[in-house]
Amino acid sequence: MKSYISSDIAQSMNCEPISTVNLKQSLFGAIETDEVSYRNYVIELSNVDNSYKCKLEVLGQNRICSEIKQIPSGPWLKEFKMHGIKLTDLENSPLKVDTEIKLLIGADVAGKLFTGKIIPLKFNITAVHTRLGWTVLEKLFDSEPSIESKHSLMISSLLTQTQCISDLWSLDVLGITGSAHR
Repeated sequence: MKSYISSDIAQSMNCEPISTVNLKQSLFGAIETDEVSYRNYVIELSNVDNSYKCKLEVLGQNRICSEIKQIPSGPWLKEFKMHGIKLTDLENSPLKVDTEIKLLIGADVAGKLFTGKIIPLKFNITAVHTRLGWTVLEKLFDSEPSIESKHSLMISSLLTQTQCISDLWSLDVLGITGSAHR
């Protein structure tokens, strides 16, 4: 899966596209999109205190996905604090973080950012440390769990797979191998 940046953020950062990429998306449920042309950018990310920086290629997208609720107040906040887990996307944060996803880090980059520190917590929550800070996986819910209020932050990696159009001509991508490969 590729990494994406919302077009409005790319513009506000004065990013200039380095190329265009034509992609077809394979979505969950065997749904395929038409080929779309994306602007390809190089951006620099850093953690909150600027002690880590990295450059990565991202594709511009008008809207990446629907909003993801911020972490609501609850007993899990004490557990985060107890383990030294600092998060910025808290519902009651003075930072007022936008709930619309502006940057989606894909599998093409995510593996390089993981530090290997994983903390299983109560309430079906797992905290994963990255070079950019902490991220929370699993279900986050209000005081009354319901289907509508449960959110999985990792589901986006399961929902999309990006295919480069030129790769579709490669037989091994289609699962076709000759006797020399067996």
